[in-house]
Amino acid sequence: MVFETQKQILLKDWDHGKIAIRDLDASIFKIRGWSITVFGGVLAASVALKFPSVALLSILSSLLFWALDGQYKSFQQRFILRDVEICNYLNSKEFLRAQKSGEIDSIPISLPFYELPRRSEEDGFKLSKKFSVLLGWTHLEEKEVTDQIVAMKLQNVSTLYISLIALSFLAFLIIRFSVG
Repeated sequence: MVFETQKQILLKDWDHGKIAIRDLDASIFKIRGWSITVFGGVLAASVALKFPSVALLSILSSLLFWALDGQYKSFQQRFILRDVEICNYLNSKEFLRAQKSGEIDSIPISLPFYELPRRSEEDGFKLSKKFSVLLGWTHLEEKEVTDQIVAMKLQNVSTLYISLIALSFLAFLIIRFSVG
């Protein structure tokens, strides 16, 4: 009975993680779309106003969107790590042993969101430190900032924003020499 309950919680946790990964992916796509839209709008304003310095504002907007993109990507990576952890566990010999013993004890089982950490190990549930951070039950600001910076350096994140920044400089030079 304990095993089935723990297994159901683990599978719900897995489903929740997959939904979160998908939703964060959609949000990241929107952030990138807005970044390009703002970039284009600032450059259009710079050309219309014949004021090349306005083009440099697109650098600031690109940096802000890059930081936001990195934050969302770091959230997504936490869910991906949990997804991999659960997938590996469900395909392991440990899971088969847990079925035989009747209790999952080698992977942290998350608690339902409405049952905060008051029910932890005394009821047979264990929370990993990594997963506690994911749920916001432990506050590690330095770790979160590090995760965001690492996410910002990912090629699929940085390529867009480095390109937008380079294009901003190029647009500034083109507008400056065509106007002046």
